[in-house]
Amino acid sequence: MEYLDLLMRVLHIFGASVLVGATLFMLMAVAPALGKLADERRLETFAALRPHWAMLVGLGTGLLLVSGLYNTAMISIRYKFPEVNYHALLGIKIGLALVVFALAAIVSGRSGLAERLRQKMTTWLAVTLTLLVVTMSVGAYMKSAVRVEKPPAASDSGQTGSSHPARG
Repeated sequence: MEYLDLLMRVLHIFGASVLVGATLFMLMAVAPALGKLADERRLETFAALRPHWAMLVGLGTGLLLVSGLYNTAMISIRYKFPEVNYHALLGIKIGLALVVFALAAIVSGRSGLAERLRQKMTTWLAVTLTLLVVTMSVGAYMKSAVRVEKPPAASDSGQTGSSHPARG
């Protein structure tokens, strides 16, 4: 189980890195460069880039959803949080993440709404990036919460508990 836990943690960090990296690159490199091109060339270049950007958004989102669901389930099963309202923070983090996923998918998408939002692409990329940073900050705070292992279930009569640390 520890290897699966580690894999899911790595996938969660990697998913966040992909989503942050793609958003930051679009905001800081692609959008300014596109702004310097003539209209026809800008549309051509963006049309070539958009599917690759959308793939990164989908990859990051998928990894975050799968690993986040697993991590949430395991943490909820294994621990109690006596000092903070961990589950309320989890709800805030999930809500923020869903907004990020929706914004990133819409702005990198092909819909009419995507076209309208891309009229102010740098604004929407900045909003998405800001929400990503806030979401990651909530997650970092949650990670520092003191955890108390729950006692083993009755069916685990031979086990003495998990080898997971009480913090982190």
